[in-house]
Amino acid sequence: EIHTSETGSKSGQTFLISRDGRYFMKTTTRAEARFFIKRLPDYYRHMRDNRNSLLCRFFGVHRIKPGKMHLLIMSNIFDTERVIHQRFDLKGSRIGRMVTEAEREKPTV
Repeated sequence: EIHTSETGSKSGQTFLISRDGRYFMKTTTRAEARFFIKRLPDYYRHMRDNRNSLLCRFFGVHRIKPGKMHLLIMSNIFDTERVIHQRFDLKGSRIGRMVTEAEREKPTV
């Protein structure tokens, strides 16, 4: 069973979370899916050579027809027994990324 989560995503993409909280599924654009597939060999080599990497584990990118939706499946890095003291939402751009004080208080997915 999966459910959607409100993330405040500026991209308009949807995040789905498995019932047990172990997996994320994110809808992506065709261009994002192609970008991921192009980077996959380097990502695979890095993860193979760095077993304790803190990078998110990606399990696949799939295209679902007939809507031609693309879905990226990954592990939930927050599904851990370790105490998380701070979370940062890192972006590739600062444009349009300012948040209000109230938004800073919201928990993130």
